[in-house]
Amino acid sequence: MTTTPSSPKSNPVESSRSLNQLPLSDTQELSEISYSNSQWQPLRWPQRLGVRAKATALAVILSVVPVVIIGGAATYFANRIITERTLEEKEKVANAVGLRLNEFVRARLADSEKIAKAPFMTNADVLEETPPESIVEYFDNFIEQDPTYDQIAVIQPDGGYAFLKNGAGLRSSKGTWPAEDDKIKLFVERNVPYFLEARDTLRPAVSPLRMSNTTKKSAFFIALPVLNPETNRLNSVIYSRTSADNISALINQYVGLLVGGDDLENDQLRFHVIDHDTAYFERTEDGQEMEVSSSRIERNGDSVLIDGQPFQPGGAIYTKTNRIFVSEDNEGINSEMQAVFPKYVELQQANTPTTVTDISQQDGQEYLLTYVPIPTVENLSFDWGVLVAQPTAVAFGPQRALTLSLLLGTGIAAITVGAIAAILANRAARPIVTATDAVEKIGRGDLSTRLEFQGNDEIAKLGENIDNMAAQLQEFLEAKALEADQERLLIAARGTGAIRTADLQGIFDQTVAGVRQVLKLDRVVVYRLNEQEPQGVVSESVGPDLPSALQEAIVDDCIPSELYEAYRNGRIVVANDVAQAELNRKHLDLLRRLDVRSLLIVPIVGADRLFGLLIAHSCFAPRQWREAEINFLQRLGNELGLSTFWATLLEDTEQLAEEQRRLKDNLQISALRLLQEVDPISRGNLTVRAKVTEDEIGTIADSYNATVESLCKIVRQVQEAAAQVVSTTGSSESSVKLLSTEAARQAGEIFAALEQIQQMANAAQAVAANAAQAEIAVQEAAQTVEEGDAAMNRTVDGMQSIRATVAETAKKVKHLGESSQKISTVIDLINAFAAQTNMLALNASIEASRAGEYGKGFAVVAEEVRTLARQSAEATEEIRKLVVSIQAETNEVVRAMEVGTEQVVMGTKLVDETRQSLNRITRTSTQIGQLVEAIAQATITQSETSETVTRSMEDIAAIATKTSTEVQSVSESFTELRQVAQTLQEEVSRFKV
Repeated sequence: MTTTPSSPKSNPVESSRSLNQLPLSDTQELSEISYSNSQWQPLRWPQRLGVRAKATALAVILSVVPVVIIGGAATYFANRIITERTLEEKEKVANAVGLRLNEFVRARLADSEKIAKAPFMTNADVLEETPPESIVEYFDNFIEQDPTYDQIAVIQPDGGYAFLKNGAGLRSSKGTWPAEDDKIKLFVERNVPYFLEARDTLRPAVSPLRMSNTTKKSAFFIALPVLNPETNRLNSVIYSRTSADNISALINQYVGLLVGGDDLENDQLRFHVIDHDTAYFERTEDGQEMEVSSSRIERNGDSVLIDGQPFQPGGAIYTKTNRIFVSEDNEGINSEMQAVFPKYVELQQANTPTTVTDISQQDGQEYLLTYVPIPTVENLSFDWGVLVAQPTAVAFGPQRALTLSLLLGTGIAAITVGAIAAILANRAARPIVTATDAVEKIGRGDLSTRLEFQGNDEIAKLGENIDNMAAQLQEFLEAKALEADQERLLIAARGTGAIRTADLQGIFDQTVAGVRQVLKLDRVVVYRLNEQEPQGVVSESVGPDLPSALQEAIVDDCIPSELYEAYRNGRIVVANDVAQAELNRKHLDLLRRLDVRSLLIVPIVGADRLFGLLIAHSCFAPRQWREAEINFLQRLGNELGLSTFWATLLEDTEQLAEEQRRLKDNLQISALRLLQEVDPISRGNLTVRAKVTEDEIGTIADSYNATVESLCKIVRQVQEAAAQVVSTTGSSESSVKLLSTEAARQAGEIFAALEQIQQMANAAQAVAANAAQAEIAVQEAAQTVEEGDAAMNRTVDGMQSIRATVAETAKKVKHLGESSQKISTVIDLINAFAAQTNMLALNASIEASRAGEYGKGFAVVAEEVRTLARQSAEATEEIRKLVVSIQAETNEVVRAMEVGTEQVVMGTKLVDETRQSLNRITRTSTQIGQLVEAIAQATITQSETSETVTRSMEDIAAIATKTSTEVQSVSESFTELRQVAQTLQEEVSRFKV
């Protein structure tokens, strides 16, 4: 570590002094470290042992335990590595077997395709022209190139063998074949599954496990359909047969090369190739197992039919899955793999390369099993897998031998090292007493104590270790002191209590001075970055004879604007050598003026806001900044950022609180003023208007003014309507009374006329007796008729006047109803305003409750506003009920007037008819006067006419009586209407408009 002039190396004397000057907590911690062994005494018997015994025991433990640990670790990791390699090797073998079999199938398929493309296979003319020996030789060439072939042959589409023109079979010459029989067609291959699949699907087919009809051994078959190029129909089927022995030998040779030898018996490594398809079997009469021909099997969805009957497990026909068709020794062919290793079913279902251990059901040994699925070949459909098995005793034999060797070596090494350690400890125990005094001095705090042992023996090393311990303890104390100083600086930067902006300068000054002293720096500055305050260096602690950054005119260009966001996100600039750092040119010029050699910049960030930069300088020599120093300055920058943030937040909060208090006071004053201004409204004075201001109360006042203005209009309309109703009812009352009087007088006159007409009828009946008196009676009747006509004319005029008066009254009453309806509309509007005012007051009360103590006054005002709104709503509700009552009574009056008008019209018609009757009586009386001498002859006719007139007069009298009654009812209704109008006037007169 390179030191600078500002950080000289401390000596042991200063360390001793610093130890004595440590706080009580640090001294206690040191005491706990130095004397923890003497204070912890769960077992007292070791204290009775001597130093030599303790040293010997400790030496043995310290020497043996590492050897044991290292030996155990070596054993563990060696076992692990060997196990992984063993598993990888087995998986490699399994993959190799699978790939080799895959290549074998591809090669067989390629040979069949090559044969299928031969001209004599697709062209019958070429087949006829080609010598049979050449064709057989062509097939034999494939077998010569690959001796593992048992046979290559061609089958006809009907399943029989194909023969050449000389009677030889269209096949290779290897093997024994029956001769062509013209009488009996040889269909020896017609029911085999690979032929049927190739014939039906016109695609290659494979049969990995089938007993050959000729060799009676398990063989591997591949069939390839050959199509006629012209008709694209099946021409023939090429099939090849390879015995399982040949495949096993081929794979054994390949695996032997892979594992490094041809003999696999020593390793007991076994491999099995398994077919996962399901096959159906039955027992023959002699007890032999025979596979059910595929021609007998029919699949219908998920169900299987054999010989047309649904297959039932447990019957004469049974199934086999996971059958072995190739193995290293051809043992177990056609056996189920799960019968040997039960876990194979799980491996096959997983369908991924997997290694497990399982117990063999044949020999009871534990085997290491590795399963790998075989990839399919294009145009072929099969599901095969490879299982490599090896006894775990053989597979992990090298591992166990190595483990035994390592454990034995570790034990021997531990015993040897322990013995040597005991001998050396006994020899080294003698001078330990000499070192005890030095250790006690160090324990008492004298860290300058050193041992002067000579040589390179254990005691010398012990002395050296004690010296190193003292030095390390001294460094530890210095580190603790440095840590304590750093914590004090962090606490100082954090501040105590409520920090204000004015306190930040003191915190900055204390921080930069403390950082420069603790980290032994040449200069520490705080560079402020704030929108509300000037930017630049606000605090500095600098060593003597160095230029001051506080006095430098540092502008914003010193820090590029693109770095502001990076600093806010926590960017730290570390420059161990400014001359080699990539810095801004202006920044570099400033650093040269300030004699800066090394630079460390950390942001002062609080609550995701950048308040400034904390910058540390080393001016006399480049400095290698340590991670601890960078972390400390970063923590310090965060604490300063939080202090600045809390100070700013406190002032902003106080300003906001003051602003809210001022707004609350203004709102309370405005609300009280509004209540005082609108208070006369509750007493009916609607001329009062609230003063509209620009705040929220002004909005309420404006709404109140609009409401009061509407209410004034309504009250004026109601007053006018009530006055009109009172005036109309007052003026109409006399007419109605006059109408009633005239109607009564009319009824009396009509009754009088009726009596006169009755007398006339009586006189007419007596005409025959006294003709002389008839003329006098006729004259009296004529005079009476004239009077009746005059009375009827007056009655008609009175009824017309009543009709006009009633019509005018009905119009005014209807106008009153319409005015009442307008009053209802305005009352609904007032209710809406009152509800809105109540809601505004409720919201204001809620906001006041949120404001706490500051909102209590406003809550009272809001409650008063709600009370006023509720009173307004109650008053409007009373007015609404009154208006509804007026509307109901007005509607009744209108209906009564309409009925009276109709009756007056009817009475007028009847009176007119009566007057016409009287006119006819007058004419009749004149004729009677002129024809008095013919009275006797017309007595009967006159008597009938008198009776008719009498009935008409009786009807007129009844109508007149009813008219008089209705007019009296109209008069009473007008009286009630006038009373209602007067009541409405009294209610409305309470409002001052």
